[in-house]
This record gives sequence, C-alpha cells and structure tokens, in this order.
Amino acid sequence: MDVLFYVAWAILKVNEAEPLQCDSMLSLYLHSGSVTARMWQTDKLLKLEHELKSTVIHEDLIKRREVHVQELKTWLLTCKDVNVVALTLFWVYLSETVLGLAGQTRPKIELQDVNFVHTADIHSWYRGHQKTDDVSRSWNANIGDIASFVHHMKEKAERQYQDLFFVNSEMTPTEGASPTRKPPREESHNITSRPPDSEKSNYLASNVNITDESGEDVPLAERYRNWTTRGGKGGKVAALGVSLENSKTENAKVKIQPIEKMVKEEWFDKKFLGSNPDIFLLVGHMSIRDEDRKWGTIHAAIRERHPKTPIFIFGGHTHRRDCRMNFDTAGRSIGIESGRYLETIGWVSAALTESSKPSEFVRRYLDPSKDTFLRHSGVDKKSFDTQSGKEVMRRFNELAKERGLDELYGRAPQTYNWDHEKYTKDAKNHVLNFYMNEVFPAVVTKNVGTEEPNPYFLLLNNGFMRGPVYNGEFTKDYKFVNTPYKQQFSFIRLSRLISERVLEMIDHLQAKADEAVNEFGGAYGNSVGGTVLGADEREETPLTLCRYVRHEIIGRLTATSPGYTTNDLGPGDDTIHSSPGLEIQFPPTYVHSRSPTVEKLGKYDFVDLVILHRLQDRVHDPVKAAIKMHNEFCEGQWRLCKHVATVNIGDWKQYGTMDSSDAIMEYARKDWRSRISPDALKDRC
Repeated sequence: MDVLFYVAWAILKVNEAEPLQCDSMLSLYLHSGSVTARMWQTDKLLKLEHELKSTVIHEDLIKRREVHVQELKTWLLTCKDVNVVALTLFWVYLSETVLGLAGQTRPKIELQDVNFVHTADIHSWYRGHQKTDDVSRSWNANIGDIASFVHHMKEKAERQYQDLFFVNSEMTPTEGASPTRKPPREESHNITSRPPDSEKSNYLASNVNITDESGEDVPLAERYRNWTTRGGKGGKVAALGVSLENSKTENAKVKIQPIEKMVKEEWFDKKFLGSNPDIFLLVGHMSIRDEDRKWGTIHAAIRERHPKTPIFIFGGHTHRRDCRMNFDTAGRSIGIESGRYLETIGWVSAALTESSKPSEFVRRYLDPSKDTFLRHSGVDKKSFDTQSGKEVMRRFNELAKERGLDELYGRAPQTYNWDHEKYTKDAKNHVLNFYMNEVFPAVVTKNVGTEEPNPYFLLLNNGFMRGPVYNGEFTKDYKFVNTPYKQQFSFIRLSRLISERVLEMIDHLQAKADEAVNEFGGAYGNSVGGTVLGADEREETPLTLCRYVRHEIIGRLTATSPGYTTNDLGPGDDTIHSSPGLEIQFPPTYVHSRSPTVEKLGKYDFVDLVILHRLQDRVHDPVKAAIKMHNEFCEGQWRLCKHVATVNIGDWKQYGTMDSSDAIMEYARKDWRSRISPDALKDRC
C-alpha cells in the first residue's frame, strides 16, 4: 500500500499539529468530496475508454477532469486544516488504487494493415537514460528493450496477418564506444548495424557514393529495395534511403549526390518507380518540414507516376516530435520525425483504403520506457526481454567495460541545463555558460604554454555540446554524451575593437536566422510536463506536514511522469503529460564570453579571439569584413584610429593543447573529484 496513505491515516489518527480552522469545515468537506467524486466519475469514463480500446481518447473528458482538478486545487490552497487535506489525499489515493489512473495514458496501440516503429537521432544514448531525475525516468529503456519491443509487436502483427517495419532514419554511432579506434565509432556501428538475420539490402544509401580502390564512384549501399511482405496487406514495398547534401563526412571518398539528380537516374525511374508497389517507404535524415524541398522533390517524382499510392516518409535531424500530412491534396502521404537521444519512439500505422479515399493514418509518440513497451506489447515482464535484445545490450555493456565508460571523474554539485532552460548570458545554470565561464578558464587557458594567458574573447557554436550535465556522478560515458566531438581550439590576435565588431556581426546575423526559425515553428515539441508549483502555491505555513501532503495531492492530480507535450496534428503523445511545464528551448547557434581581464584594456590593445577549429571558415569572413569596415572608417581619420592590416586564414593558430571534449573531463577531475565518496570509488575498482 502507498506510503502516502499511511501519512494521511497518521494525520487523521494522531493529529499532533493544531488544526487551523477553515471558515466552514462542513462546507469544505462536502466541496472536496464532491469534486473528488466528480473526478472519480470522469476517471471511470476514461478507464472505460481504455478497456474499449478506443483509437482516440475523448479529449473532452480530459478537459473536464482538468476543471475538477483546478477546483480542488483552489480549495486545498485556501484551507489549512490538516484533517481535510489528509482526507482528500485518502480519496485521491483510493481513486488511483482502484482505477489505476495515476498518470494518464492513451489507449493501447491498435495494429492496422501496415505499422511502423521509428527511431531517429539516437546519438550516444544506446544504453538509455541512466539518471534518476524525473525526466530521465520517462526514458529509461535502452536499445535492447527497443529490439525486444519490435520483436513482440512484429509477432503480434504476423498473428493478425498485418505488416510491421522497424525504421531508423539515423543512428549515429556513439563516440564513447570507440574513442581510440579508427575508423571512429566502428565498434558501436557494428553492433547496431548488424542485428540478427540482417542482410545488406536492409541498408539504403540512395544518393551516397564512395570512391573505390580503382578510383570509380560506386554506391555505398543499396540504392533502393523492392520486396513483398509475408502475407500482410502491405504487399509490395519500394523503399529509398537518402542523405542531406550538406551532411558532413569524415571520409573524403564519400560523396552525396543532390536529390534533384538522383530522381533523374535510370534506376530511380525504371527499378524504383517501375516496380509498381502497394506502398512507398522513404527514409532519410532530413526535416519533414522540407524547407529546402528535398522530400518534396522525391514526393513529386513519385506522384507523377503513382498519384494515389500511399507514401510513408520517416525523417530526422531536427530532434523534434513532428508529423506532416500536407504533401499533396490526395491525403495518402504522411511524414514523421521521432525526436532524439532515445527520448521518443515513433509509431505510424495505416489502413490501406481504396485509392479514391484518403488513407487512415495513426501516429503516436511513445516515451521509451519498459512500462510503455509492456503495456502496448501485452507481454508480461518476465517474458519481455528477447534473446536478440539481450544480445545487443550484452555487446554494448561489454564494449562499455572495455572502454571504461563507467569510470567516475567526479560528482557534479548541480544540474546544468541544456535546452530545458532559456539561454541568456546571465543564466548560471545553463551548461554553455558553465563551460565558457568555469571550464574554459580553469582548464583550457592553463594549457596555452604561458603563465598568464592573454585576455581573450571566446566564441563557440552550440553544436559542440549535446546535452546537460546532470547533478551527481559524472562518468566517462556522460562526458561523451555531453561533448562527443573532440575539437581543438584556434585563435587569432586582434585588437579589442575589431574582436568586438566581429562578435556584433555574428550576433546580428544570428538574430535574423532566429527570426526565421521562430516563423518555422520552434524546435522540439512544446513543453516538458511535471508538477511546477506557482508562486501562489508556495505560501508559508506552520503546518509543514500538511503543506507537504497538500502539494502531494496536487502533484497526483496532474500527470505524474514528466515528458514532452506535442501538438502537431492534434495531441500525439502516448503518455499524457501535464502542460505547461519546462519549455524546450534550443540555445543560440553561437554564444560568446570574454575573460575579465578584457575590461582593463583599451580598444586598440590586443586580445585573443578564440574559437573552435572547425569554425575557422565561418568566422574568418566576418573577421576580414570587420577589418575592412574599420579601415574604411579610418580613411581620413588617421588621428582618431589606427589602420589594421588584413589577415589570412593561415594566421589562425592552435590555442593550447586541450580539446573541447577532454576539457570538461579535466574540470571534473580537478573540481568534482573530492565530492566522490570512498565507497563509490571502491565499487568501481
């Protein structure tokens, strides 16, 4: 039985605290009982919806329940009588226990003619979110759990003569799994790219070539795939896998063909379009919002030959939960993106209707937890883990042990947020400010070869960092999650005046880019749920225990598991999270800081403009432009300002010996090591 029930019972039984009487005790008892009863009645209807396995939960019932919740919260926050609060907790507890509705979820997934499980942008999170904060608990599944979930859902589909496909539109191999081998990330790539019974034709690279030993450009993998499903209604399938033309590659021999040229290839016309499939499956690491019309180009080429055939598009790259169906007026196409970092599992299904009617699509965003997988698969906990799922995780854990990924560097004293907090220059809890203002001066500047580093401006782009630093243990694994890319720093010596103008120009260009992003619709989802008490709910009162229980009730009356709240084509989240919560806000593309010693300099004194090495090509043009503008202003003003010589790309030099990834590791060893308990270190020996 829930411990909070005992808390409520103890308050009623012992009542050591002196009650603070409400204006009308009887009235409040009746009101709270009435509201809870109405909530219970609404929850009964919601429970009935679950039992009937309705494909769409009744949103009006959710809204009615929210009204009841708000009424009860109002009464609870105006009354300080411990008996009333405890009694209400008892009612809420009873509602949860009897109805099992703590944390609302939508009905179980219903299989249709064709069904898809989709992942994207997993990056380094193969072993799942291992932290125990409220958000991470919603995403506690690992890649092995996903393999087991797909296995069970596929078996379920086959029993019903339906088709199920597992689609992955990008699974970037983890740096942490192979930081010392060449080619980089090879081991983790082998684990994820070679599941049991896999074949070469499962991997598609429709517009990617590689130069072979003879100097000829050949396909990196299969261009397309045509196949017939095992008796399901999906029938004949034609699939493509495409890459962004501006995708960066570590191998100069790899070349990406423009989409416009790909659709004119003979194989595309005769082999792909000419196969006359029942469905088209398009997979690619590209936004489904299609700002550059890449998906649109492929879609239009298909529609010229196949105006009514259903098209399923699985994208990625933007890290959003997003869905789109307005590719044309036929209503027989759908595109989906399924988040990032093993925080989301996408689900798409469709009933294959007559070609004259729009297709009946269903999409859902699942929180990747074992509870989610058990609920939808219908498999009991003991039978859930499959041999293939266990084998994948065995190999990852073996590799993690070999690479020492559980090595403990220190204990972070707090959480430094990444995109759960709006970035400002004054946000002390933001991980970018923490890096620029704490890590960089404490570690990187100490390795520049001089006793006292020159005053500097530091310019970074947000892409070098991929996530927060969590309160608690900071391991080698989380170092790679946080800063996966090893990049050297570069610098050029300029006057303070020129350096400031460079940063002003970059800020100006970035502001224009941000306006375009905001018009496009933001980033990933809308908000993260959870119980966030407002100022009016943090009143002080002598009844500490009463206040605790009262706030516990309020927390239980809202969704108890935090997570994303998405509204693309209507509510799409499998678990109904409370909203508004922590808004997802990506930081600016470029951020910068300065050393305190800069303030003591004159405008013509020299400083170091420090950047990540990979930014040289992007920053060098603004540097030249700032120098040109300055010199043009100085013409005829020789008494007021100094002429500055132009710079060349070769004038950039390496700044110290510490790279961007190892810097945070060294900081943890230096500043957080002392916070590790001896027992924690002993456990890892």
